[in-house]
Amino acid sequence: MSGQGWAKVISELLYESAYQRDGVRFQWCLREEATHVSGSGVCGCLAEITRIRVTGQVEQPADVLESERAIARALGREGRIVS
Repeated sequence: MSGQGWAKVISELLYESAYQRDGVRFQWCLREEATHVSGSGVCGCLAEITRIRVTGQVEQPADVLESERAIARALGREGRIVS
């Protein structure tokens, strides 16, 4: 099997094993395309953007926040399936 053939097989396996909620498979996207937000911490969360209320911001140095934003933008451009 060629490299492209294996890439397709792997993509299909990842799609089939991707996290689903209410029949929707989640994938990384750009901020303006998002319908849900994930959070981290003790157990993490996944919530619809329409149900989010911002009450503050984590106290991290500006360079750390910008680094995390850059990582999120890169993941969004790649559009990988969340697994």
